Amino acid sequence: MTSDIRKLPTGFGRLWTAQTISSLGDGVTHAALVNRWDRRRTMWVTDAARAVLIGIPAAAAVLDVLSIPLLAAVAFLLGLGGLFFDTAATAYLPNLLRRDPALLESANAASFMLSALLVRTLPAMPRPVPEAGDSLLRQARAGASYVFRDRLLLGLALRPAVGNVAFLAVETVLALFAHDRLGIDTYGFGLILTAEATGGLLGAGIASHLGRRLGTGTALTCTAAVERLAILGLAAAPNPYVAGLPLALCGAGMGATMVVGPSLRQAIVPAHLMGRVASASRMPAMCAGPVGAFLGGWLATTHDIRTPLYAAAVLLLSMTAVTASMTSNRRVEAARRAAAASADRPDHQTPEKPAEVSAADVS
Repeated sequence: MTSDIRKLPTGFGRLWTAQTISSLGDGVTHAALVNRWDRRRTMWVTDAARAVLIGIPAAAAVLDVLSIPLLAAVAFLLGLGGLFFDTAATAYLPNLLRRDPALLESANAASFMLSALLVRTLPAMPRPVPEAGDSLLRQARAGASYVFRDRLLLGLALRPAVGNVAFLAVETVLALFAHDRLGIDTYGFGLILTAEATGGLLGAGIASHLGRRLGTGTALTCTAAVERLAILGLAAAPNPYVAGLPLALCGAGMGATMVVGPSLRQAIVPAHLMGRVASASRMPAMCAGPVGAFLGGWLATTHDIRTPLYAAAVLLLSMTAVTASMTSNRRVEAARRAAAASADRPDHQTPEKPAEVSAADVS
């Protein structure tokens, strides 16, 4: 690569910083707002609004008024709608499925293959009533505090946060890697992305089986190991045909993780804190994306096109080592027992502070 493309434009730093701050702000505001609204109504209204938004670029093109600012605005609103929908759905599902771990895993796996066309017909659930004087900032802080005081929930939050840094570092240079290293054209690139997506669907489909066979904690550790090995395999791939397999395996690991992790969180977090905890858990992952994109671009321009892939593998290995004990089978089972005991209380009250896990419950 020539030296004139090694240095990133000065405006990139400002853009990255603004995006990071924006992601942080989105996480705080939608964490608190969604928790105050009826979750079913939030989902169907958000999807209806996004359906309208999708038609705006097409209409603008017909009227010959399509522009980059318009596309950027539509993309922003679609993303914001996705945040509201996902958080509301995450908080709604445990009540609908009675916090049953097996049902939660099956439902989350199905969500990868079926569209939520019947959200409007779902039964209404009681809307959490905020305590008097409970501000938006206090609600957001309560969710973050609950996550950071619970090692299991913190481990579940670290997985997507570190994972997003690694995966965005790879995705940023993937097209260039496929073209320069593997000689893949546009059609071939679409095929290997299809392999990754197919792997994701398969991983989501077998996630519940993995959780039952290996235990939820071990399943999470194994999927992280598969992702790391898959990225190393992609970096070493000599041709497009070999590259498709590690991408499919990486997709499978990601798909299984995105079912097992949220399902576990939904099963153990008190219902009145679900929205706040889900948002607090997602916020680090949202902020990590721009960091990963910057890291991937910087490593590719200053070193080699494969360097971001090796760096991503190292990050995933480090994350696996740190979170393995935090999300161990014993810790998972202890949290599930505590959640079940809390649900069986006559007054159905749940403590604001996570249940303590004894040393015997930690592997």
